[in-house]
Amino acid sequence: MADISGQRALKIKKTKCYNRGMRKLGASLASLMLAVTVTSCNYDGGYRYECQDPVNWDKKECNPPICETTGTCSRDLVGQTVWDEYQKTKVKNG
Repeated sequence: MADISGQRALKIKKTKCYNRGMRKLGASLASLMLAVTVTSCNYDGGYRYECQDPVNWDKKECNPPICETTGTCSRDLVGQTVWDEYQKTKVKNG
């Protein structure tokens, strides 16, 4: 009788170990799926505002006074440092 309960205990121990491993695997896969889903949501590689794109920085709708009412001026969207560097490059290239 002691032999049977020993086998039963071994079977239960193996089952617990298997379940623990499956839970870890399931949690890891769920975390991976969540990370992939969250990081790829609504990203198309573009710009939020048209005036953030360097191609549009010279358009009249991306420069004052037109853009000041909406707050979408290129200089405001990209930051003063980037805008100053762009202006210096623009002056050098003519």
